[in-house]
Amino acid sequence: MSRTANPQSQSQSPAVAAAALAASNNNNNNNNNNQLNQLNINNLQPHTNNSSFKQNASTMPQYSTQQQNASTSQHQLAQQQQQQLSQQQQQQAATTNNTSSSSGGSSQVVGLHYKIGKKIGEGSFGVIFEGTNLINGIPVAIKFEPRKTEAPQLRDEYRTYKHLNGVKGIPSAFYFGQEGLHNILVIDLLGPSLEDLFDWCGRKFTVKTVVQVSVQMISLIQFVHEHDLIYRDIKPDNFLIGRHGLPDENHVHLVDFGMAKQYRDPRTKQHIPYREKKSLSGTARYMSVNTHLEVNYLGKV
Repeated sequence: MSRTANPQSQSQSPAVAAAALAASNNNNNNNNNNQLNQLNINNLQPHTNNSSFKQNASTMPQYSTQQQNASTSQHQLAQQQQQQLSQQQQQQAATTNNTSSSSGGSSQVVGLHYKIGKKIGEGSFGVIFEGTNLINGIPVAIKFEPRKTEAPQLRDEYRTYKHLNGVKGIPSAFYFGQEGLHNILVIDLLGPSLEDLFDWCGRKFTVKTVVQVSVQMISLIQFVHEHDLIYRDIKPDNFLIGRHGLPDENHVHLVDFGMAKQYRDPRTKQHIPYREKKSLSGTARYMSVNTHLEVNYLGKV
C-alpha cells in the first residue's frame, strides 16, 4: 500500500515555511522578555546554579536553551570565578589556620558562645566565616582581622554598628573582642550582595527592580549622613539583601563600615575641618571623580 503525503506539506512554499519559523522565534523571544520583566526585588533568583546561597532549584526561573551564547559565556565566567576562588583559598590558608587555632582549637568557638562554621568571604580586612550563636541557634557572620594589620578596622566598624543600631537595613553587631592573633567581630548573617544578584541575573535588572533597589540604597545612605557619618565605600558588593526565608529577605542592607568616619560634630553639626595630605579612601573603581582628583567637599585641591 502506497503512503499518501500530507497535502499541506506538499503545498507549503519556502517563503511560507520561513514565515512560520520567524513567527515561532518571535514567540520564543516574547516568552524570554516576559520572564525578564518579572524580575524585581521581590523575586530575585539566580539563573545559574550555585550552591553558595542554597537557593531552591524549583524556585529558579527557567530560561530558554536557545540563548546558547549567553549560557556559554556565563559558564565560562563561573569557571573563572571558581578558579579565582580556589587561588584565594590557597592564599588565605595560613590565615584560616591561624584563625582556627586562635578560636579555641578543635572547639572552634569565639566570644564564649559563637561557633565558627564555613568560610564565606575574604578581603583586605581578613576572613569572614558563617557561624552560630550556641545559646539561641541563630546564624551569624564572624569577621577575623589580624591584630597586627596596618589599619585595623573592626573596632571602628563595631562602634559604628552600635551607633546606628536599631535601624532597618543596618545589621546588628553582637560582639567585638580579641582571640589570639585576631580581632573578632560578630554581626547578623545576611544574604547575597547586589553585585552577586546582578551577575546571576545576566547583569540586567528591569527598571522596576532598579528603582526599588535604589530607593532603599539612597535611604540607607541618607540615614548614615543624618547620623554625622560618611560611608566612603559605596559599591554593590556592600549592599546585601536579607537571608533567604526571613521577613527581611527582600530588603537591602548596608554592611562593612570599616571606612566610615565622622564628617561633622554630632553636637554642633558643624563640618569637621578638612585635613590636607590624607590618603585616598574607598575602592578605586567606585570612587568619585573628585576623590580621584583629590578635591574635597569645599572644592579645595
